[in-house]
Amino acid sequence: YKRNKIDTSIVNNNNKIIKNFVCYKKHSDSIKKILNEIIMHKFAIELTNEYNENNPDFKFKVPIIYNIYFSIDPTDYITIYIEMEKLNEIKWNTIKLNDKEIINSYDNIIKYLEFLRANGLFHNDTHRDNLFFINDGDYKMGLIDFGQSSTESLHASIIGIKIKNNNNNNNK
Repeated sequence: YKRNKIDTSIVNNNNKIIKNFVCYKKHSDSIKKILNEIIMHKFAIELTNEYNENNPDFKFKVPIIYNIYFSIDPTDYITIYIEMEKLNEIKWNTIKLNDKEIINSYDNIIKYLEFLRANGLFHNDTHRDNLFFINDGDYKMGLIDFGQSSTESLHASIIGIKIKNNNNNNNK
């Protein structure tokens, strides 16, 4: 599918942005992939809220999805518009941290990603462009782009392992 860049002119006064994805109708796999990204994003919001309740000192933020719109034009294209929260990002190359703050930040990133994995969500695309510091009240870091994310069962099938059911002692 064709994934358009965010048009910053679409940012409105309510601190929202609109991302748009354009797909050819006959490419249903592209549409499924975008819908999967939305589902994984919503799942990440729920898990992140739970994580933050137990970790008030170093909170993470996943942008809220407000609305999803679909547009079908006569030329066989579907455009999916996702209206979501705009975070106040601080770019990695502009932030000044001492050694202790760097270690603390990475420790918290690892702790957060382990929490997501322990609850069945695999981000699968964690890098500098998707994980960033934010200046947004209580929140310290943001995580975006759940297009490569998968759930525990999907992730296990992709890497070729069988997940044991811990509630059933018959599984060896």
